[in-house]
Amino acid sequence: MVGESNGTAMGKSEWDVVSDAAQDSRDKFNDAVRDYVARLEAGADWPERARMERYLADGLRKVHGEVQRTAVATRPQAQLCGVCRNMKAVPQTGDLYPCHRYVGDPDYKIGNINDGGPDPEAVLQYYGALHEAFEQKCRGCWARVICGGQCPWYLPGGEGKIRVPDEAGCRELRAGYQGSMALYSILLERHPEAFARIVNADADAILGKDGPTRPPCSTRPDETCGS
Repeated sequence: MVGESNGTAMGKSEWDVVSDAAQDSRDKFNDAVRDYVARLEAGADWPERARMERYLADGLRKVHGEVQRTAVATRPQAQLCGVCRNMKAVPQTGDLYPCHRYVGDPDYKIGNINDGGPDPEAVLQYYGALHEAFEQKCRGCWARVICGGQCPWYLPGGEGKIRVPDEAGCRELRAGYQGSMALYSILLERHPEAFARIVNADADAILGKDGPTRPPCSTRPDETCGS
């Protein structure tokens, strides 16, 4: 990615999501999910259905992956974006940064394309700090095996350090996964055709002929499961 940043790691910009905006976004999403389930219950078909199902697919497939897991994951599994791996930012100076949002902050510079490219030691230090932060915060969280972790852009602590994820951000992520778990249960038991379209799996094969192998998370999309 080549270009200037929309901000720097230590000074958030007007594009960054604040807590009020995050809550508003989640409320709108929950309303959309309730409307989606209500339309399914009514046996309706509507033009926006396919788009909504594509939007729901990522969260539901993550839940499905854990339902099908045979080995218990005991450690946090940070599933980061391409930051500092298959994505790097290069402004006109030739300096390299983990992503475009770090541009201009020398504490997070990881090399220069005119001077040998990425510095392996700087890259390892960045990733080591990220994983240590996730390890500290996520070890006891029930969502650790499906959560991708907070965006690293929101976690810098200055001088190249990474802070542990904040609880407010984690609450938002957990709420999203709780909603996905509840919807997964509803579709699995009551709308197998929609379940198959979104998750690419056979609901009957998961439930078995004698019914579900585990209790559902919820019977309503606005309820939560897990603890």
